[in-house]
Formats: sequence, C-alpha cells, structure tokens
Amino acid sequence: IAGEVVEVGLGAVLAKGDQVYGMINDFAGRAYAEYAAVNCQQLAKAPASIELAVAAAVPLAAQTALQALRDDGQLQAGQAVLINGASGGVGVFAVQIAKILGAQVTAVCSHRNVELVTELGADRVIDYTKTELVDLDEQFDVVFDVFGNYRFEQLRTLLSARGTYVNTIPSARIFKDVARSFVRRQRARLVIVKSRRDQLDWLRQQIDAGSLRVVVDRSFPLADVAEAHRYMETKRARGKVVLAVD
Repeated sequence: IAGEVVEVGLGAVLAKGDQVYGMINDFAGRAYAEYAAVNCQQLAKAPASIELAVAAAVPLAAQTALQALRDDGQLQAGQAVLINGASGGVGVFAVQIAKILGAQVTAVCSHRNVELVTELGADRVIDYTKTELVDLDEQFDVVFDVFGNYRFEQLRTLLSARGTYVNTIPSARIFKDVARSFVRRQRARLVIVKSRRDQLDWLRQQIDAGSLRVVVDRSFPLADVAEAHRYMETKRARGKVVLAVD
C-alpha cells in the first residue's frame, strides 16, 4: 500500500500528511480500500522520486527479494546467484538488489523478457524455453527460486558446497527441506516476508538514488480488482500490477 497519513495513534513516529508506503503484515488483507489502519512500524516515508501509485508496487515484492537474498540467502559481494522467475514482481527487484549487493547475477525468464531483465542489470540471462535449469553444469552460492516450480533436490547440483536455495512457495516439501538443512552443508530456506521500516527506508534510499527501478506492468482501478487478479493469475505480468484508488 501507499498513501497519505490521515490520523496517527499515540507514540506514532509518522505524522498526519506524511506520504508513506508499506505492507500490512501477517497476510491480514485490508489494503483494497480507501483507508487502511496499519501499525506504523510496518510503514515508512515513501520515495520522493516516484508517485504513490508506483510506490505501492514496492513493499511486498521488494522486501521479499531483499529478505530472500540478504537475510535468508546471506548473499555477499562477489558471490554468484541464480534467480528463477526474474521478470515477475519479485524477480525484477531481486535482479537489481542482487547487483546492489555486489553479486554476479544469472537470471531466468522467457525470451520476451530477456531485454528487460538485461536492462535491470543481469550479467547473464537464460531463456527457460531453450535451456533446462537441471541440465546446467555450473554452481551458484544462492539459488532464488522465485517462481517456485522446482524442488530443492532438483537444483542441489547447482549449489556450491555451502550454497543456499530460497523458495517463495510454502509447501510440506519445502518445510521438510528446511528442517533437513540443519544437518546439511547446503541449505534450503523459505522466505516469509515481513514489512519492516528499516528495510523500507533502505529501499527508499535505493529508489531515490536511481539504483532501484520500479517496474509496473499495468494499473487497474479498485473497482476492477477481479480483472486485475485474473491478469495476475496468467503469470505473464512483467513487474508489478497496481490497484489505484481514486
């Protein structure tokens, strides 16, 4: 979400009139509305260089990418990362954040999105319609499976000796893989995103500095939310889909 603060509670660090962006934690919903009540710790001042309608595309997807790569994957400068699903809402941020962190980025997407992902900074782009990931003969320090269409066991050969596989899709299998990671050198992780002011502040700084680009595929009016979901479910969106409240 993104908007203007109209009321604040006692002790809030934000003020009426502030332009803010953030996410309501715990998948509680309430964002498809003209007004939303939000814990101020889940919000931060919005980037000054973009419109609020664009800022709304950032918190969920960009924080997912940041937490997956920096926190769960512990990605370091000079390391190699493979991002599967690099042209979607999370993927476009993941490519850029990995570059900001100093990594060598290999991105996976369809042929029609190769140019976009290259523009975002990927060092190498793999067209998944021509190359099967399990057939790659190379290793990465982090494999970020944004699309979630592979299993940890399928991609273990792509991990370095102490590499980390990060998935975004909760399932019984990934929970088992995460549990088994405690007795393995190679790790599996599931990113469960939480909105945090410090991370929103970091993202705002990157956006305002021109280091992080927000890619919005389409914007729908709030009344057309069903159509927006139908479009999202095609899994063909390049970047984010936004709902605009008049």
